[in-house]
Amino acid sequence: MDTDENDLLFTNTFIPAPELQSEVLSENSSEFRRYYERERSINEEKRLRESIEKMSIRSVYLEEDTDENNMLNTNRFVKNSGTSMKSISGSINQTGSGRRTRDVVSYVSIDSRDRDKVLYTKPSNFKIFLGRSFYNVKSIRLSSVEFPNTNAVINANNHNIYWTNEEDITLNKINAITNTYPEYTVQLRIGSYISTSLQSEMTSKLATVKRRDRVGDYHYFIVTLDIDTDIVTFTSLILKQLSNNSIQTSENTSVVLVNLTDHGYKDGETVYLQGVKTLAGIPSTTMNTAHKITVINNNSFQFEVNVKAAETLQGGGNTVKTGRIAPFKFLFGERSATVAQNIGFPLENSSDLIKTFLQTNCWFSFSGIAKSSPNNETSFCGGGGIFPFTRSQQMYCEKAIAADNAPLPSFPRNNKA
Repeated sequence: MDTDENDLLFTNTFIPAPELQSEVLSENSSEFRRYYERERSINEEKRLRESIEKMSIRSVYLEEDTDENNMLNTNRFVKNSGTSMKSISGSINQTGSGRRTRDVVSYVSIDSRDRDKVLYTKPSNFKIFLGRSFYNVKSIRLSSVEFPNTNAVINANNHNIYWTNEEDITLNKINAITNTYPEYTVQLRIGSYISTSLQSEMTSKLATVKRRDRVGDYHYFIVTLDIDTDIVTFTSLILKQLSNNSIQTSENTSVVLVNLTDHGYKDGETVYLQGVKTLAGIPSTTMNTAHKITVINNNSFQFEVNVKAAETLQGGGNTVKTGRIAPFKFLFGERSATVAQNIGFPLENSSDLIKTFLQTNCWFSFSGIAKSSPNNETSFCGGGGIFPFTRSQQMYCEKAIAADNAPLPSFPRNNKA
């Protein structure tokens, strides 16, 4: 019959009973006795040591010479004739009389904000309790000093940005509440910024405000903080969305064609592109900037870059936008708590004044009418004073200039357009 070696019945074999002597040899008995006594001694010593460690210090009588924490003992000056050894709390010095002294190192943290600010107004000159009394001090050393930056770079005193748009003047957009052109404002979050994070914060905040007295499209600003030149620039754009893959390249040429229905641009105008992806080997950084364009027709224009296309392609993606610069003016000179000085601007309105137009800002003088065009503006000036007037009054003035000797109109002062 075949048997399976893994079968329990097969492996369950019986062994013979051991043959034991009636008596243990005397030499084996002595050896066991010595082993037993040695183990018992070790265990008793261990229990005694544990009981001593658990014993309260109050139950042990310490004399002056044996108590190392006794103030009288440590306060005596003795000549050190022994050697020193390190311990966890410091160094233990063995003296010639058998007494020991211990050097204890303590660290104390002092914060000037915990001082009595009424008695000590300056954080650099004050007295403060250390939390406990120290005796037998051998030396004091300054371990470290920290000057925490507790003042945020942008705080409640400099977190505002105010501005106005030329577009509102062109469209004669008047705010119904203030009866003036709309004024826009944002507040930056209070905090400590580096150049890149401050740039991102200003860009994102400016993009949360709508144009045209907050009923039009959202503002789009390009903000740059150049840490090498310390120049901060703001560029405001009015953008139009392009259809998907509206940009076309031609192989081995640097001319880029853009298709946009009824773009409204003029030949030689500077136009910005934003959101263009890398196309035909031309990097997106080369595309997403300002370009001087050549108008082909009402639905397309082209521009040239400094990189030749590797192939003929039509692409760019579905996030491409194009637009013109939208002039605006910061009101740093009129409003308080602005970010102006933190980014290098003086506390005055933008130096590039917004251009005004005839329908909203013409001028009349009692003594005579003259026409001039500084900065492409039209004004009517004279020695008797300058006053604003309406479009109908402006047309009368234009006719008066053409007729040369036409009679002067009688207009009330401060007649707003």
